[in-house]
Amino acid sequence: MSQLRRPGTMAEVGNLIAVSSCKGGVGKSTLAAALALALAARGRAVGLLDLDVHGPSLPTLFGLGQVPVENEGQNLVPYQHAGISLFSFGLLAGGNPAVLRGPMLAGVVRQLLCNVAWGKLDDLVLDLPPGTGDVHLTVSQIVGLDGAVIVSTNHALARPDVENGLLMFSQVAVPVLGLIENMAWFECGSCGAKHEVFGGSAAKQVQERFGLRCLARLPLLSGAACAPAELAARGELKVMAEAVLEALAETRDHTLLPEAVLGPARLELHWPDSTLGVIEFKALRRHCRCAECEDARRRGVYDETALPAEPVAVELHWLGNYALSVRWQDGHRSGIYPLTLLRELAAYGKACRCRHEDGNVNATPRN
Repeated sequence: MSQLRRPGTMAEVGNLIAVSSCKGGVGKSTLAAALALALAARGRAVGLLDLDVHGPSLPTLFGLGQVPVENEGQNLVPYQHAGISLFSFGLLAGGNPAVLRGPMLAGVVRQLLCNVAWGKLDDLVLDLPPGTGDVHLTVSQIVGLDGAVIVSTNHALARPDVENGLLMFSQVAVPVLGLIENMAWFECGSCGAKHEVFGGSAAKQVQERFGLRCLARLPLLSGAACAPAELAARGELKVMAEAVLEALAETRDHTLLPEAVLGPARLELHWPDSTLGVIEFKALRRHCRCAECEDARRRGVYDETALPAEPVAVELHWLGNYALSVRWQDGHRSGIYPLTLLRELAAYGKACRCRHEDGNVNATPRN
């Protein structure tokens, strides 16, 4: 659990799970609702909070219409429906648009976070709006998110937006639990063949660059089949709910991560079992996976000879429990080094316990 204190109305909430995508139209709200229902089907007490103030979807997804909003003292009472607790700005707005910006928007989000009487919950799923704006920053400053689930399609246009969202979560120290690839294919009703809707491998490239697990890969569905309750009953969603809970447990188990130490010309990875992994800076820089270097590789113009002859790494920090970020002396900020890549690049031996020489910089896992 994050070290940020929960607001009073969330004092008895267990896991706070954000469902996010910087790209609109990828099915984020539907999957947030389906995830909440899938968790509840496991016998857990679950809430769902719709924080998309400008485009609230929860009332429509659950067919709530105009339902009365009750108060419990100074707090709002969540609506009980389909075995979960629900709340959305759409229930307050009564179908009217939210013409809000800046401080007013942040104030509404603060009210939704701090003045809904959730009671005791195992999990509270937060449906975040597209983008990386006021709502996301307000949430990260007020409540301690335990993890974020990223939703994307396999379309090439979704990839840069999704990557921006992942980098945003790293900046506010929110671990990303994994990626859901939505609308990955559709099955022909006549011949049964599966057709990749968007083609390409954008979602896979995001997973490889950031070292993320795939929580679920879902088909394009139509009509009643894509309603949250129908989705939650699918085998993929049941597996996804289990994977989310496993990922939450892993984010709290920092014994899975090494201590990263910058030496004079190499990165040292001191694993909990006393194994030492060593990666020379030259090799680390050649395998940079930032957006600039990845784009150059895709276009076939990546030039290793243009790299510094003696690169020097000056800053490290962990992105959740899945990757390491590195900043270089020449100003280049290498995006992401997933643990899988670090393991591949490292030469291994036994760690020396006298490793902290003067001037060394280290990155220990963040809570």
